[in-house]
Amino acid sequence: MKEICVVDVSKIGLLTKDPTKVELETVGNQLRLAFSKIGFVYLSGHGIAESEIEDAMKVSKEFFELEEVKKYSVSRPSPLARDGWVAPGRETFIENNAENVHELREAFDINGFNEDARFPNNIPAFKTNLMDLAKRTVKLSERLLKCISLTLGRPENFFTNLHSRVLGGKNASALCTLYYPAMQGIPPEGHVRCSEHGDYGTFTLLFQDQYPGLRVRFANFGFHRFSSQYWVKSPSGQWISAKPIPGTILVNIGDLLEMWTGGLFPATRHRMIIPEEEVLKSVPRQSIVFFVHPDNDVVVEPVDSDAKDYSAVVALDRVQRRFSETNQF
Repeated sequence: MKEICVVDVSKIGLLTKDPTKVELETVGNQLRLAFSKIGFVYLSGHGIAESEIEDAMKVSKEFFELEEVKKYSVSRPSPLARDGWVAPGRETFIENNAENVHELREAFDINGFNEDARFPNNIPAFKTNLMDLAKRTVKLSERLLKCISLTLGRPENFFTNLHSRVLGGKNASALCTLYYPAMQGIPPEGHVRCSEHGDYGTFTLLFQDQYPGLRVRFANFGFHRFSSQYWVKSPSGQWISAKPIPGTILVNIGDLLEMWTGGLFPATRHRMIIPEEEVLKSVPRQSIVFFVHPDNDVVVEPVDSDAKDYSAVVALDRVQRRFSETNQF
């Protein structure tokens, strides 16, 4: 049976004060095995309290349930801006200009917590709760980067040195809280929650609520390659459910880490479906995503010089092109 692995990362989780190199290597080797199979893994024992996640979900829902006029006051002003509300239809992963397809989703993106960041003033806990979760997630991400560095035969701080400004400016990493509205009856033709796509960046950490809907394409990764202009993906593959597992974080590989690993860790395509069951689609679905990106000026190329199918790119150039493709302003 094809499924996404669960890896216990308690040895390097946030309840462990200072993981040793041996512990980082041990977990890194487990992650390598899981990522090389499908590009997704569930993390248990990560050390982020459920109460922190629930608090962030609560204030997010409070924001998304506001009147639209109040949300527009903190909307993202342009495709390249990374802070603020993203109204339904503004961000879309629809490919090849497909007609009659509409994505039912809204979001709030946070690229940093400085004075210029946009936050709703009428929900005082919004910034605080999301900032608390972001800080914990950044710390966990740094440990995952160390694990990946070691399992690829590089120094422990190889990747952390390339991700030194996460949420600190000149880096595209962002915490994104997502909201999929409730639906009644049969959805109009062409309506989806999120179209099939692959993530861009290094990797993504996903906090899900209790409702299913995420699907992952378990494909033959031998046909993937990267170029400076586009990704070529094998169209074949079986869709499997990435159902929420209590106490875990779901992590998936982004296109830049696929490139760094020469295709060893695939940036697997995924989508969010509208459930057929009325009891599931008649309630809103929430998730919080942390997109980890390298610093803007980092040149990304395979760590193995024998990986000839991947062309070097500058992180900022890559992400700006992808932002402009997926955001409608």
